[in-house]
Amino acid sequence: MKNRVGIGLALIPLFLIASYLTLESLDLNQFQTATLTTNKTLYSAGETVKLTVTNYGQSEILTGYVNQLTRRLFFFWIPPIGVPWQSGAIAVGILVPQGGQWSGDSIDLTGFPPGEYRVAKDLGSGFGYARFTVGGIDLLPVYTLVAALFAVICIGLVYCVFWRRSSLVAENAYDYPSPAG
Repeated sequence: MKNRVGIGLALIPLFLIASYLTLESLDLNQFQTATLTTNKTLYSAGETVKLTVTNYGQSEILTGYVNQLTRRLFFFWIPPIGVPWQSGAIAVGILVPQGGQWSGDSIDLTGFPPGEYRVAKDLGSGFGYARFTVGGIDLLPVYTLVAALFAVICIGLVYCVFWRRSSLVAENAYDYPSPAG
């Protein structure tokens, strides 16, 4: 019974890592009738990110200048701390026609620390997401390596705690004198 529990516990980190990698590779824009994109993915501090909304739907969509900016902290997306960016914007509605594009929105990266960022914008039919990295390399492979190392450590701990202990108990079970003798 303990071996089954140990195997189950060892599979939990592997399941979490597989789920994380699946979500990271999922294009969040693929189910939308409109998409949000940036003009490139790697920027230096001080550059400007140009955001483009493309409407693939059968009708016009209403969007605007309001964006939500988040920054990656290991496996989580959090509001950026220490970033000189204002989330408030003029509440102006922009109509993007069927098959049209709108590129009137941008984010000034002056004072942004290095890291990976994600911007979200309401596209009428849902939110559109676009990622970009400021000053440096894409850290997704580093996060993946850390997650894999975490999984290996967890499996090793489960082996030491459950499998090894249960095999020692089984080996020592015959060393005790029987109650009859």
